[in-house]
Formats: sequence, C-alpha cells, structure tokens
Amino acid sequence: INIRKDGSIYYEEKTITPVRTQGGEITHFISTGRDISERMRTQERLHYMAHHDALTKLPNRTLFLDRLRQAMARAHWHNRLIAVVFMDLDNFKNVNDSLGHDIGDMLLVQLTQRFSSSVRSGDTVARFGGDEFAILLDDVASEKDVAQLAKKILDTLAPAFTIKNHEIPITASVGVSIFPSDGDDSETLIRNADVAMYRAKHLGRNNYQFFSNEMSARAFERLTLENSLRHALQRDEFFLDYQPQVDSRTSKITSVEALLRWQHPDLGVFSPTDFVPILEETGLIVKVGDWVLKTACQQAVEWHQQGYDSIKVCVNLSSRQFDNPDFIQSFHSIIAETDIKPERLELELTESMLMRNASKTVSALNT
Repeated sequence: INIRKDGSIYYEEKTITPVRTQGGEITHFISTGRDISERMRTQERLHYMAHHDALTKLPNRTLFLDRLRQAMARAHWHNRLIAVVFMDLDNFKNVNDSLGHDIGDMLLVQLTQRFSSSVRSGDTVARFGGDEFAILLDDVASEKDVAQLAKKILDTLAPAFTIKNHEIPITASVGVSIFPSDGDDSETLIRNADVAMYRAKHLGRNNYQFFSNEMSARAFERLTLENSLRHALQRDEFFLDYQPQVDSRTSKITSVEALLRWQHPDLGVFSPTDFVPILEETGLIVKVGDWVLKTACQQAVEWHQQGYDSIKVCVNLSSRQFDNPDFIQSFHSIIAETDIKPERLELELTESMLMRNASKTVSALNT
C-alpha cells in the first residue's frame, strides 16, 4: 500500500531489480511501480460476493462456518460456551405465493434488520438461503443466557411487518445447539440445531427448542423411515384398506373410502399418520397418490364386473398431488387405463386446499 503526493492511498505492485557490473557487483537498483488498485478492488468484491448473501448482505453459510470454527477455538481455550441458533420462517411460502417474490424479498431484508438489532455486536447473523437463517452466539456464560437471547429473537418478530400497505405477520421456528455439549465440530452443531428447529415446528411453530439426544434418535428414525419410503412403492409394500359407507335405511354399502397402508418388511404395518406427513414433505406423495388412485380404480372396476356396479370408490387427494402440474393429465390417463365409470369415482379434497387458490382449483376441477 502506497501513498500519492496528494495524500490518497493506493495499491501498488512494486518490482525492484538490481543492476550489476560485468563482474557481478550491484551498483544500482531500479524500482518500478504499477497501480493495481482496480484489481484489488475487484478481488475484494469477489471475496465479498463469495461470502455474503446477495439480497440481505448477511454472511452466507461459508463465512458463518469460518466464524463458527474460530469461535469454537476461542471457547475451547477460555472454557466458555457458544450457541448455534437455526431459524426457519413459518409458512413463508404463503407470502411468496400470495403477495409475490418482490414482497417476500423486501420482507427478508426487514427481517435481517430486526435480527441484527436483537443480537450482540460480537454475534453473527447469517442467511443460509431461502427462509433459513442462522445466528452464532459467541462467548456465552450459560444456557440460561442462550434461552433469553432465543426468546428475544422471537420477540423481534412479534410486531407485524408492513410492506407496500400489506401487513404481514411472521413467526419462526428456532432450534439451538450448544458447544461443546451438542457437538465439537461445526457441521454437527448446525445439524443438531436443525434437528431442534424441526422439533419446534412439530410442537406448533413460533417457539424455540434446545437440542437433545432424544431428538437425534427421532431424527435418525425419521431418516430411516424416509429412506425406506423411497423404495416402498417399487417393492410393492403399500396396500389399500377399504372403509365401507353404509346406508342405514337399507343396510347396503353405497361407497368405500380407499385408505393407504404401508407394510414395512421389518417393522410391520404403519398407520398413515406415521408416514403420510413424510410423503408430503418429501414430495413422494405425488407418485404414491397416483398409485393409490390407479389401484382404487382397478379394484372398483373389478367390483363392478362382479355385479356391485352401484358402489362408489372415494380417494383422498393430497395438496401436493393436486398442485402438481401433471396431475390432470395423469388423472385422465388413469381413468382411461382402468376404464372406470367416472360417476363411480369420488375425489375428496380438504377445505383449505380448495380455498388456497380458488380460481386454479375451480379450473382444475372443471378440467
């Protein structure tokens, strides 16, 4: 770094070359300099872009991990605690879907300002992407202090956000892991904070949860089930139970509801409440839902051929399945392939699914 005659600072690439006699003796030095300020500014911009989120200007995952590793080294020597706070905004997708991504981006910027004002100067607020944020609480004395800070972070979201005349209430689910009790490396701490965050969501959202070994066991169990579910369809592990609906006046079966069941090869039959939410979250419900619809239609056709042609079959549709762009085409293909009479098929949709996007839903139903 050099200084000009006018006092301004600039970056200079300096080369000093010795001038020698024929005998090899150095008699002079020639110094040449080149202003490389623009190149250095470009490098600084690239470094900043590589370590910060473009929208919020917060540190990104890379920079957060670097600061976390440094904080862990300091905490180890000074016998202090550090905490990783992992946050996921509740139902943020609804904001983007209903008000647009521009409003969603403005909301994220305002959230950033609130988060930054709620932590101490030495802490780090980072955006990991989408609606996921992480906070590094450095040099903490006790878990009680962490709990107070976590509550303070949630409290900052209590007042609704106002953006372009839209009043937007937002809550968050927060998970916390502590160094060194919940992990002695950065990736483990983040993973355990993420597990605790999902526990907060499961308990109703808008709360914070500290990581525990029990949560880790549940997370492992869920991962095992998810992996098994990914292969269940091709292994023919799903089957349908049919719940009859009986006319009390005639005692005759008028319709049956197709109920999905899962026969795990080692763990036995699972209730839908134990695995359907996983199908929903992972998107596997789309393929499984098509299988349910096709299987129920085939069974109904068999009954009709056996003389029970007045029985309707009812099939529940998932919101993920119904919102899939290929659903209408897939539905018509199943109807044509199974040759079921359309009037003998009943589709069941929840009220929330119908109301979430009324015009799109009506259009799909008419199709």
